Amino acid sequence: MLDDLIHKLRDEKTRWEAILNLKMSTDKTWAEKIVPHLSDKDWVVRWAVAEKLGDMGYDKAAPKLLELLSDHDFHVRKNSFNALKKLGVKIVPHALAYLKCQDKRVRDQVVSLFLECGAEMIPVIKKQVPKQDWIVGTRLINIMWQLGGDTIEDDLIDLITERLVQKHIIVRVGQMKSLVAIPNLIRLYKKPSLKRIIIASFNNMGSKESYPKVIRALQNSALKKEATEIILKIKQPMVHFLVSELIKEDTNDANLIELIGTIGLDEPIHKKINSLSDKYPKLKKLL
Repeated sequence: MLDDLIHKLRDEKTRWEAILNLKMSTDKTWAEKIVPHLSDKDWVVRWAVAEKLGDMGYDKAAPKLLELLSDHDFHVRKNSFNALKKLGVKIVPHALAYLKCQDKRVRDQVVSLFLECGAEMIPVIKKQVPKQDWIVGTRLINIMWQLGGDTIEDDLIDLITERLVQKHIIVRVGQMKSLVAIPNLIRLYKKPSLKRIIIASFNNMGSKESYPKVIRALQNSALKKEATEIILKIKQPMVHFLVSELIKEDTNDANLIELIGTIGLDEPIHKKINSLSDKYPKLKKLL
């Protein structure tokens, strides 16, 4: 019966009736049998079979349906895309390689398929990031960002130790002003290749938000060395915040005074400290 149906699909005189019969069929055993017909020479057969496989939710057809995104016939491409959309997150393992496809149209369609799945796609592609090269990994991070925005903060922090996507994630947490990520960024500062981009990330967060947290990290023995290096790298813009920290009760005065002394005081800061020294006597040690 199936062979007869395929034959009718190829015949212009009977194909429209055959298309309807294929669409109305409830025989689930047909799924595996019709996959090879995605390679049929007749575009109508490919078009009809693609639609049916999507309706059946047959995810084993995903590799071939992905190939058909490059089909020369527009109608076949459209039905293949719609079929893949119905398969949802099941297409991920098969679709990842297409994120490097040289055909931008196909690449964009695969991204669209991922985005169509919504937030349920985030944990699925998050698991794939460590397994990919930097191109695919970076594109997956971008898709996660498009799907979740600031809600993927914890996911990005979980992935921040993945070497191939580290720089991209550091940029992203800076853009989202993720203060929660600061201890992780401080730990990573020991890597020479990341120093510049980490400083840029702190600046993207805003000095008022990020600098005090870097200074507070001096109290953590595991972070003190890198936090000190960051403060000395940023230099003068840090002094205002070091002084503000110094006048608090629960601070290590000697450490902060040493850092301020190493950086030095510009004239505006010197005047400010002088004006506050009567109220905060410990500031006199800086004069």
